[in-house]
Amino acid sequence: MELLASQASRAFVPLDPRTKLALMFATCFTIFRVAPLPLEAGVIVVIALLFVNERRFGAALGIALVFAALVSFDWYLVPLLHGLFATVLLAVIRCVRLFMPLLLCGNLMMRSTTVSQFIAAMRKMHVPAKLVIPLSVVFRFIPTIKEEWDSIRAAMRFRGIEVSAVRVVRSPLQTLEYALVPLLMSTATIANELAAASLSRGLDSETRRSSLTEVRLSAADCLLLALCALFIVLSFAEPSIGRWLSLGQMG
Repeated sequence: MELLASQASRAFVPLDPRTKLALMFATCFTIFRVAPLPLEAGVIVVIALLFVNERRFGAALGIALVFAALVSFDWYLVPLLHGLFATVLLAVIRCVRLFMPLLLCGNLMMRSTTVSQFIAAMRKMHVPAKLVIPLSVVFRFIPTIKEEWDSIRAAMRFRGIEVSAVRVVRSPLQTLEYALVPLLMSTATIANELAAASLSRGLDSETRRSSLTEVRLSAADCLLLALCALFIVLSFAEPSIGRWLSLGQMG
């Protein structure tokens, strides 16, 4: 199996993998500090613009619409409901809003970065080889699992079995037998093949390796890194700003 197989980047402005990694950490830090809505919206806007940069215009539009719908539900629909249903709905909406930026950052990094670029960036950060190898395997593992899942669904559809939410609810055991069991069996095989492929390429070698892939920070990377730092600073400063505003109103 080809470990380094991936699509060429179609971005208007190519970004360094280290910048995307920094964006992921900054997003995680900002969102899990329960960022206020303007800061959360700013993070979503930056992520949507990065999807536009990757020529994924439909995905960028979908991100904006889903976020607007979640905020609208939170503001206008939930207050009209009462009881257990309102509590469950609010919990679902908040969880989706919490994890949505993180999943989008992960998707962006996986879809726009080749394994070669990722390994080159890790080596420039002087990450130990014992950490680079499992990360490179995981980096290729997730897209491969998606391809395997699509193959399983196609095989089931060929036999007249469709995997859908309704079928999962109606026949959970059959879904487990027809879909999850083959996927789990394939997962173990794929993991072994990817690990063997990485080792056969000498990724565990302690000697300094040359690389055909060059990664370097550009002006766009510096701008995005500055935005990441700004998000983190604002996540710390927001409570202080809120107290300052409340004191000003009291005065």
